[in-house]
Amino acid sequence: MVGVFEDFVYGREFVSADGINVVLEFSARVGDKELKGIDMIRFDEQGCIVDFEVMIRPFNSLQALGEEMGKRLGQVLPAYKAAKPAA
Repeated sequence: MVGVFEDFVYGREFVSADGINVVLEFSARVGDKELKGIDMIRFDEQGCIVDFEVMIRPFNSLQALGEEMGKRLGQVLPAYKAAKPAA
């Protein structure tokens, strides 16, 4: 997502009492669309990330993000698929 988000800023953070779950609120822009989102992160006992989920709103900003990521991945995905060994 580097270079896709503009003016990316983390705001609030919420940490569970046991420190295993963290939610980070962020805001950014994609083109002319403003967005808000959260990163929901779960850690194991060793401090390694075991789950990472991102939620973004409003829907039209999520659509703009998808379109921009599609443009960028569309250029590299065919080469990636060609290099991937068959299962």
